[in-house]
Amino acid sequence: MNRNYDLAAYYYQERIAREKDNFSNWFDYAAFNLLIEDLARSEECLKECISINPNDLNGLLLFSVISTIQEKYEMAETFLERVIAQESENVIAWTLYAMLYEQKGQDLNADITLKKVTKMNQAQLNELMISMNIQPPQPETEDEATKKEEELVDDSKIHSESKSRNSKRGTITNPNKSKIDIGPKSKSPAIINPKIDEFGPTLKEREATTELAIKKSIYLRTACFLIKNNAFSWAEKFMAKELVNVNGGPSCQYHILLTKIKLAKNELEEAEKHCCEALSFDYQNYEAWILWAHIRYLAGEFRDAKERYERVLLFPELPTHHTHSIYIRLASIYLKEENYEESKKLFLYPCKNSPSCMSWLGVGICCYRLDQLEEAKNALAEANILNNKAPEVWAYLSLICLKTTKPLEAEQAYKYAIKLNLDNPELLEEIHMLQEQLGFGNPEF
Repeated sequence: MNRNYDLAAYYYQERIAREKDNFSNWFDYAAFNLLIEDLARSEECLKECISINPNDLNGLLLFSVISTIQEKYEMAETFLERVIAQESENVIAWTLYAMLYEQKGQDLNADITLKKVTKMNQAQLNELMISMNIQPPQPETEDEATKKEEELVDDSKIHSESKSRNSKRGTITNPNKSKIDIGPKSKSPAIINPKIDEFGPTLKEREATTELAIKKSIYLRTACFLIKNNAFSWAEKFMAKELVNVNGGPSCQYHILLTKIKLAKNELEEAEKHCCEALSFDYQNYEAWILWAHIRYLAGEFRDAKERYERVLLFPELPTHHTHSIYIRLASIYLKEENYEESKKLFLYPCKNSPSCMSWLGVGICCYRLDQLEEAKNALAEANILNNKAPEVWAYLSLICLKTTKPLEAEQAYKYAIKLNLDNPELLEEIHMLQEQLGFGNPEF
């Protein structure tokens, strides 16, 4: 979340050290190495994953992707065949197979495979729609398909013209043509205090709609798998295919997936453009609002990020996997604003459900600033258990020991903070001032 890849790598390695025979630990580490673009190490991790569990479909699929990227086509084909042997109607495997044929220059095989997987996907989609009590669409005739392809070209021209008008920062257009202005200086009451009813369908209904939107397209399904496992450059290839697909084209989910790709690559300006486009299709899409808040936060526009995070938290329901980063980042903004009470409340949410060193450190800092020293000490102790190499944790422990007149502990905590390269000049200056004032806590005295 804070792009501390060295620390993340350390934790992945710790997981493997504790459970070396757990194939999912190796798979997760492989996906992480794809994020930092270390293909060789990712490949080695997947070999370990597959040797432990030869039937792990995700491991086999991701290994085939890496092999294709490295132009090891025979190996990629072998692993895709292993997936298909286990699950003959695996849409992602067949779509990857089509791309593999295309990479090898076997266009005829690629077309045949695409037709096959498209029919397979439509059958699966129809089953899903029936299970949701939705009437599946009637199959198109060849004339209808040709007409739709011609219309898609015209629509793409109209869409590109619309994009140039509507993708100005902070302004999006909903499907009813009414504008929502959430600019950098916006104070709209609709953001600060919207009615809950305005957010429409429940979380379960929204997730079902999203699932349908993605499963309509073989390319979006495959791109989702690749994005989830950090194969972003390869995912872009499938997104490009979706754009020119007869039954595809730009959509809310298309732009959300592109936003995720651009955000992962730290291309914030492009990410924001696609995020606004997603909201122009569905201005109440919680995932798009979350991504927009993250973009503004990473751009250092904390006021904008705060408005968007606060809006997101007003949705009646949110998936739990999204809430951790929202609470942490919004709490850190409140902390910067010296709103310690609200910051503490928000930091405590992830401490209960998915505790981390960062969340407990946030609670510790807030308690210290509120002069709740015993609570601060306990929170920092929890942070230290989760990560004893965080310099700020030791720095605040030193401050607490100074204020509670514990010279030996204050000096020891200070030494650890310095040893771990505390990179916070203001905090360091605060410690030095308190040390000079009290006359202890610094070994140089």
